[in-house]
Amino acid sequence: MLLHFPQDIFLLILQELVIQDILSLRSTCKSLFEAIEDRSVWLYVVQDIVSVLPLPLDYQRHLTTMPIDDLKRLALREAHLNACWHLGDMSCRHLRESTCDLDSDAIYLLPGGDWLVGVIWRKSGSSMGLRSLNTSSSPIVVQIPIPEAKGLHLLEYYLAFSDQRKPLLVLSIGEKFVKLSPSSDCYCR
Repeated sequence: MLLHFPQDIFLLILQELVIQDILSLRSTCKSLFEAIEDRSVWLYVVQDIVSVLPLPLDYQRHLTTMPIDDLKRLALREAHLNACWHLGDMSCRHLRESTCDLDSDAIYLLPGGDWLVGVIWRKSGSSMGLRSLNTSSSPIVVQIPIPEAKGLHLLEYYLAFSDQRKPLLVLSIGEKFVKLSPSSDCYCR
């Protein structure tokens, strides 16, 4: 019956469904399965997720250029994450221990769970340390110097996201903000 609607109406109906309903509808018959394979359906689902939650995505590739298989994989992963998050049992399913050789005043775990960021704030020179938690290879440790702000003191630091939804460490130094990203150089504002 749904397939008798014009395609634009059918797509508007799909946009109102949550991903679990789209998956259920997709599994009912071959015709609906093929109709839901439209790239715009999955692009809308992922854009809807991203509009609500900042995700640990690799935004070097824009969503609009992402292949349909990657869009589906991302949508399914986020649906699974959302379903697990709302379970009554919040006990730990996976625990990974790692020693941290970062001498830090504060440590943050970046989204995705693959990197630790340590902030080292000293009068002699401050830096941000990155340490990979990837267990498949030896840990990578990177030290990134933080630009000096003479005569100013660190007020606060916190984890945020850039406009491209990449993790940033924001340092508030007086009236300056220093934004540090693991994937690029720092910049001040």
